Amino acid sequence: MAIAARLRPAHEFPVPFIVQLKNSYICFEMSRFKKALERLEKKPKDFTWPELQVIMKRFGYEEYSNSGSARRFYNAKTNASVHLHEPHPETTMKRYALEIIIEHLIEQKLL
Repeated sequence: MAIAARLRPAHEFPVPFIVQLKNSYICFEMSRFKKALERLEKKPKDFTWPELQVIMKRFGYEEYSNSGSARRFYNAKTNASVHLHEPHPETTMKRYALEIIIEHLIEQKLL
């Protein structure tokens, strides 16, 4: 039986989940994080809110909802926060929001 056929869907695993294959390990969340981070640095026009959530969660930020579509990412360890509006109805983020996030991550020495 193929390995992929034995694995549960990704949403059923804790984040990040690690699978052992003989003598090596594969961390699926890390590859998703790396891809999203590489895309963020390029400031693509099609960068999505879920990609941002992956990045912020990996850097230790928690997402809080304010009124309407206002969102706050807060890192309790560093007491740092950044405020944005979640795009709707599409999930594609605006360029100015990407620049705010990149600037914030640079200030926090995460980029």
